[in-house]
Amino acid sequence: MVNCFVPDCDHHSDSHTCRFFGFPNKMKKKEEFNCRTRLIRIQDREPGEHSRVCSCHFREGKKSSGLEIFKRNGDKIFPAGNNKPPKTKKKPALKEDSFNVQTIVQSFLAAEDERKENLPRPSTEQVILATEVDVLKRELAT
Repeated sequence: MVNCFVPDCDHHSDSHTCRFFGFPNKMKKKEEFNCRTRLIRIQDREPGEHSRVCSCHFREGKKSSGLEIFKRNGDKIFPAGNNKPPKTKKKPALKEDSFNVQTIVQSFLAAEDERKENLPRPSTEQVILATEVDVLKRELAT
């Protein structure tokens, strides 16, 4: 009778119809062996030559899809998988950005000049009167 090596899994060859997969050779495929033992999270013992993991811990029951289904992550919100960040689009060249900024600044300055031209200007007589009033106020203040 073969038992599953994963903690909290009570599957064995007599009671379940799942398949059992052996661990990779520790000497020949050291990286794969270490990866699988890390995923299982058992510190007190190491898988031996006859240790097996049932197909219930592999996505779709296939060994090639990777060891990822355990009781400890059964209540997780997100499914396990390759969580690669989304690809980003290339930013436009700086020359295009500076050209856009220049056109925006030019259009703003043109609108500003146009706004200033449309403001009503005081007549020459009003300017002269305002300066005379200012001069008289200063004389009275002293």
